[in-house]
Amino acid sequence: MDNLADESVQQNDSDEIAITPYSGSKNPEVRGIERDARKVQRKTIEMVDKTNSNVNHKKRAEEAFMKALEDFNEKQDKLIQSAEEMVPKNCSKCSCVISNLRDKGCHKKTGVCFTCFTETEQHKVSVAKDEAKSKTLSQIANMDLSDYEEWLFGDEMGQRSLALIIAKLKREGYTYRPWQVSIGAAVCSLDNYNNTELIETRHTIERMPISKIISKMPEDTDGIKKVVETLKNAESFVSSKNVDDKNMYYLAGAGIVASIIPILLRNRG
Repeated sequence: MDNLADESVQQNDSDEIAITPYSGSKNPEVRGIERDARKVQRKTIEMVDKTNSNVNHKKRAEEAFMKALEDFNEKQDKLIQSAEEMVPKNCSKCSCVISNLRDKGCHKKTGVCFTCFTETEQHKVSVAKDEAKSKTLSQIANMDLSDYEEWLFGDEMGQRSLALIIAKLKREGYTYRPWQVSIGAAVCSLDNYNNTELIETRHTIERMPISKIISKMPEDTDGIKKVVETLKNAESFVSSKNVDDKNMYYLAGAGIVASIIPILLRNRG
């Protein structure tokens, strides 16, 4: 606006300079009108300048007021915040009064006292441990039999547990080789596994009825060898006879094997 006023003044001066050379050729009335017009123009410019000055002054006053108001509000907010911090707060979980620095710091970040926060975190850790444990036990249930047997009887305490099962069998009059008992007990334990820890699993198999363990035991290798030898002897015997008689001897050999196998694979329940 100031620039506009300056331009108006300069324009007015230019007009006066432009009119002056011709002023002598005009009659008094025209010169009077031009004089009055220039006065009105000057007054208008002065009024515009004054108005611009007043507007600028009001604008600066308004800006100063807004700045002072912002500073005032900021100070008031700090006072309110300071007053609120002085008022005792309560834990949102247990409703206890937040008094010491540890609880204050914890409450500021979490909204609860330090005790409640630690209890919550401990619960989260406990849940995570339970989930990891459940996953591990589930993997044990899906183990291969050889790996499960190693897990069950692979260390010193496992050997002790196996020895206890063998001792129970001997006490009942059964004589089996340790590897038979180990495999039978492992199969029986795996069939009855219920997501338990190693110690609890051993405790269970040590108290399992021996009839269930015996029913899962594999045959002695001596019996298997006898079956294989019988088959070989029958085959040699048949090959030494005439071709016409081979079918009869095959049937005879098969009958012998059929009578032996049920004995070797009898139910031990």
